[in-house]
Amino acid sequence: YAKEAIQTNPAGRGWVFELEFLTRLRLAVESGASIELEADGEAKKIEWPVPRRETFKDLSAVTQLATDGRLADGCWLVPEKWNQGGYDAAFVEGTTLRAVQVMRAKVHDFKLDYVASLVNAVVTGGLHVETVEVYLVARGADEVRVGDVRGDLRAWRFDNKPASIHIVRLHEANTSA
Repeated sequence: YAKEAIQTNPAGRGWVFELEFLTRLRLAVESGASIELEADGEAKKIEWPVPRRETFKDLSAVTQLATDGRLADGCWLVPEKWNQGGYDAAFVEGTTLRAVQVMRAKVHDFKLDYVASLVNAVVTGGLHVETVEVYLVARGADEVRVGDVRGDLRAWRFDNKPASIHIVRLHEANTSA
């Protein structure tokens, strides 16, 4: 019954997919693997390294991680709050901060104000950020698109570049994580 209920409940499918992504993230840290994705509509593979992962209760904890120097290149941030708005994880790569939202819905609305608050927290802690990117991670065959985008990152546009929103697909063949 539980399996059937999850398969017919869109929210349930989303929670299971989010759990799968976060589990792959945790296992990648332990095994030294990467998260493998495919760019939407392209045959291009993307690999996200996962050398470290930090969990946080609130944005003041993120600021403290940055202040302490624990939020550096390659570090993933995972909120402990299961219903964190705007992103399910984020990671730092060089001077780029990437917010990651896992999705199963056909249309996914996005609230950029949550990402702006995250950027503010890491910059307040002393991390140098030049670029902000948002990635929506979908399951391989799901037909998905970005719906309404609310809020903005105007305060965090660098070189007059707006934050970019990308749809990527979790690589199904990734069995190492």
